[in-house]
Amino acid sequence: MSHLITYKDQTEHDFLSKLSCYIQDTVLSREIKECAFYNYPYISNLVNSYFQKQDLHCAKELNWWLAFETWRQVMRIS
Repeated sequence: MSHLITYKDQTEHDFLSKLSCYIQDTVLSREIKECAFYNYPYISNLVNSYFQKQDLHCAKELNWWLAFETWRQVMRIS
C-alpha cells in the first residue's frame, strides 16, 4: 500500500503568523481606520477571519493588504 504525500507550502501562513501581533495592532490603529484607501470594515473582517476564525483562505488577500500598507507607510501616503 502506497501513501501519497502531498506538499503544502506553509511559508505564507508562517509569515503571517509571525507578524500576527503587528498586523492585529496595525488594523486597530486610527491611521488605518481613517485611511481613505481602505474599506475598514472589510479589512478588519479579513484580519479577524484569518487570525480568529482560522480562515486560511484569507491569507493571500491579507498578505497583499499588508504589503500595500507597508509600501503606503514607507511612501507616507495618506
